[in-house]
Amino acid sequence: MEGVVETVDSLAELKDRVDYSLQLTDEVAKLTEKLSEVKKVLRRVMEEDIPTLMLERGITKITLDTGETVTVKQDLSATILDKEGFFKFLDQHDAKELVKLKLSMEKMPDRLMDVLFDFLDNNEYQYSAEKDVAAQTRLKFLRELCGIGLSDKELGVKLADGRCMPIDALPSDTIKAFVYYKTKIKK
Repeated sequence: MEGVVETVDSLAELKDRVDYSLQLTDEVAKLTEKLSEVKKVLRRVMEEDIPTLMLERGITKITLDTGETVTVKQDLSATILDKEGFFKFLDQHDAKELVKLKLSMEKMPDRLMDVLFDFLDNNEYQYSAEKDVAAQTRLKFLRELCGIGLSDKELGVKLADGRCMPIDALPSDTIKAFVYYKTKIKK
């Protein structure tokens, strides 16, 4: 508001609000940092400490006197380092059907959308295609392929007959994967 002379009181109120805003911003930053630290500790407790205590005792599920049911399950995390290499890997393991094709089209009249796939090549529209495997589908495939979550006996049978493969046999230049344990606590 150019040309308007503010009173001393309104400027003091504005200064107070600015100071308060800066104080809140600082508090949010500190709480965000604290939350990040607490999440790391929680993750360690849930993925390492509790699973270690239970598995050392041969327990995967228990109900405590206080009523909580604690379950520990083996799980897998995987990052695809080389998409094309991963597609070849899927093909080698008869899982090519997991690949989805995503198309990105330039603008076109609505009337052509209904017959897009019939006319795509003939109408010379520029488009790009991207192949991908959905994250959950990829994890499910790799869990099953590596026998994640199977008993030692089941895993041994499937490894012996070739229906499973050890995680360290995955192509390391294509897939970065590791096994971890998840803890679930139900009240």
